[in-house]
Amino acid sequence: AIVMSISVLGDSLLYSVLPSRLGEFGLTAGIGAGLLLSINRWVRLASNVWAASLIKRFGLKKPFFFSLPLAATTTMTYGLFPRFWPLLLARIGWGFCFSIQLVTMYMVILQQDPFHRGKYMGLYNSLLRSGSLIAVLFGGMLADLMGIQPAFLLFAALTLFNFPLVAFLEERHVPALE
Repeated sequence: AIVMSISVLGDSLLYSVLPSRLGEFGLTAGIGAGLLLSINRWVRLASNVWAASLIKRFGLKKPFFFSLPLAATTTMTYGLFPRFWPLLLARIGWGFCFSIQLVTMYMVILQQDPFHRGKYMGLYNSLLRSGSLIAVLFGGMLADLMGIQPAFLLFAALTLFNFPLVAFLEERHVPALE
């Protein structure tokens, strides 16, 4: 959950800065901003099933490892290529990435004692949402102080530094995938 809370920084920062700085992203008020902010959710409708099949085939760690550089790449794209088409492709990539991470975390929770799953789900969601909170509050301030590009690049670097934490992910039997 900590890895995901850091991984979600770029996504949450985009929700914070894109609507207030449309011109810096080459957008005007209208459908473009709405599409960019929602496309990842549309992608997740299909990619959650795909993520589950990846996890069933490769286990928990390999897909999760794959998702971290993808998450960092999408966050870097937000800062380096702030135009509609690169952002659209990055948002689609983020949808796939988030599906892998989300389904992985659900599978980790399903491995736990059934009498404690509610507690773990609450803890997981609290940690995940804390990343969004940090990004919206401090990321917005960073973007104001440093600029959009450095803020996104900093969050992309933080995402890459998560790699060692994935080693703590336990590979156990997940009954929900049988």
